[in-house]
Amino acid sequence: MGVLSSSSDIDTHFHHVVCEVLKEGMSNGLFALDDGLYSVNSKNSQPSPCDGGCGVGEGAFWDENGSDVTWEINHMFERDEKEWPPSSAKYFMREHSKKVDGKKGLVYNALIDHKRISGFDSLTDDEMHYHLHVASVHHGMLCSKSKDVCAMTSHIVAQITEQKEMAMKTMRDGFEESMKDVLAKHCPPDLIDSMVKETLKQLDKKMETFHAQQDDRQKINHPTSYNVIRSCYVEGPLSIIQNLPMPNVDILHECAHISANQIVNHLLALGADVFAVRAGFPGDWLNAEGQYKCQFMEEIHSQVKAMMDEELNISKEARVVIVRVWSDGFEAHQIKGQNDINNLQLFTLTLRAHKGRGTGRHTLPFALCFKKFNHHAIFIQLLQEVQELFAVKLRYWGRDKQYHQTIVAHDMVSNDRPERCSNTCTSLIGLFTHRWGY
Repeated sequence: MGVLSSSSDIDTHFHHVVCEVLKEGMSNGLFALDDGLYSVNSKNSQPSPCDGGCGVGEGAFWDENGSDVTWEINHMFERDEKEWPPSSAKYFMREHSKKVDGKKGLVYNALIDHKRISGFDSLTDDEMHYHLHVASVHHGMLCSKSKDVCAMTSHIVAQITEQKEMAMKTMRDGFEESMKDVLAKHCPPDLIDSMVKETLKQLDKKMETFHAQQDDRQKINHPTSYNVIRSCYVEGPLSIIQNLPMPNVDILHECAHISANQIVNHLLALGADVFAVRAGFPGDWLNAEGQYKCQFMEEIHSQVKAMMDEELNISKEARVVIVRVWSDGFEAHQIKGQNDINNLQLFTLTLRAHKGRGTGRHTLPFALCFKKFNHHAIFIQLLQEVQELFAVKLRYWGRDKQYHQTIVAHDMVSNDRPERCSNTCTSLIGLFTHRWGY
């Protein structure tokens, strides 16, 4: 989170004044400090020193540099596209305001009204999931196969509609016949036709009302056209797939690349249940016997404690998470004629999960390129990006729907032996197969 700052002397002076007021309020008990954030102490009956002057009041929040966290929560996603691409910003803003509105907004904007920015309650959860599944099924499918699925769907919808109409006609005819039989036993013959006609008229009105309610409940028709699939579900600028929350992909050293910062931001915002320890709580770092779980954890804890000594604004509640880089080569095509484009090199970045749990939902691609004699340029760049993450930064945690000061530590590069030797320029001789960097 950025601090209050401005190029003007007036705004700079205002920032210093606010910080001094916050410090004085802490000493007087007017403000409370929790997880690195200042808040007005509602239990204190004294008037706030900012009343009428600073433009803040009861329930407002600041970080220790004087920044308004309430404002930041609402605007953080729109602030910097390097941190949050537009589609991700829109999704997480809605998800923060109301759970499930991120997904509902995707479907609503793509298939009903692209200008709607909130209020998606009229779209049911079942209908939302149905159309998300449709997008998932058609995404990555060959055009011919997608058209085949649309033809199948169109046939099923037409068949169901025809069966429904036939069932309604059969029911109506049977009802009319039964009424005439009953009325013939109790009413004069000259009244039967008029009574049946009026009754059927009322029945038709009720059925029209019922169908109208059903149509209103089902906001979106079943997609049966390939053009609709392509424009609204898969490829169009307003389609569901194109507006999913996803990091930006750029080209770096002839590789498709996603920044480490955006990977961490998205995984945390999506609510990944990652392994985390609190910076100022030694018990989080130790096992049941009171010892560090490994030497790596001891080294990282020492570095974090040094950071806390140097930077007073790091909270004891700051969370430390661990990332791991993995890479390997793959044969993309079983054609030996063009070696330059035959094999692929993939790098991934994983946020460590709790012990014993899978990391499939904690991993995103880091870089992808054709395999070369060596990949030192992109490999060094990726390591530099990961190293830069080892700094305190306010990041949005989707599981908690709030900011937490976060430090990202890198524990290892995970490879098999040939890949490790390639990355470290080591010959494939000898018997040493232990992990490097320990």
